[in-house]
Amino acid sequence: MIFPHRRQQKGDRLLFPAFSGAPPIAISQQKGDRLLFPARTAQSAFSPAAPIPVNHREALRSLMIEVDEKAVVHPKAVLEEGVEIGPYSVVGENVRVGPGTRIGPYVLLDGWTTIGSNCQIFAGAVIGTVPQDLKFKGARSFASIGNNNVIREYATINRATDEEGTTLIGDNNLLMAYVHVAHNCKIGNNVIMANVATLAGHVTLEDKAVLGGLSAVHQFVKIGTVSIVGGCSKVVKDVPPYIKADGHPLLQHRCPVPPGPSRVDI
Repeated sequence: MIFPHRRQQKGDRLLFPAFSGAPPIAISQQKGDRLLFPARTAQSAFSPAAPIPVNHREALRSLMIEVDEKAVVHPKAVLEEGVEIGPYSVVGENVRVGPGTRIGPYVLLDGWTTIGSNCQIFAGAVIGTVPQDLKFKGARSFASIGNNNVIREYATINRATDEEGTTLIGDNNLLMAYVHVAHNCKIGNNVIMANVATLAGHVTLEDKAVLGGLSAVHQFVKIGTVSIVGGCSKVVKDVPPYIKADGHPLLQHRCPVPPGPSRVDI
């Protein structure tokens, strides 16, 4: 894609700050150019679409994308309409960010990472970096995050270890500060992970599970739907659905089901 250079003017808000002291850039769409910001379509959040307007002010106005001038966004990254990126955040080449997602300051989005729509990612979060696994040999792998997730300060989410593998997070989850999600983990929908909760590789958290603060989950463990694990627990075995578990070592307790609506209904 060709970006003609022009001198920065007072009041300009740049889409992509210069990486190495090069002059600021203004977008000029030409025939055959790859679009930086494909417009959203009903078929796919990341489908190709109509050409972007010829100057970056019009592009920002029409797509409502706000990129702080101190952020660094790779020219090949794909941002949807309504995305906000705070100062000193870095967005890598193979990252896609869905519509309405807000990214705070000092966030790193790296690797082959996809963020869905209307997510909130707070200061210092690191998503899509290489796994902490000695078996990792540099293969292409993915981190995929769904819609309406809240990822709080300094959370870390690694991409998968195996080639074409995926670390997967569903929709409507809350990951509190300092949470760690290791390679190849699968997190469902409406899950809550409290502060400093830690998942080793290949862990599965099913829908509506709750993991207490400072808990650590051993690799390949599965925590069932609507289960809750108390804070500071050491989880080295599976937790069945609808179970309360707590302690070090972990003890499991069946949840009494009162008459009337179930907890899932609530």
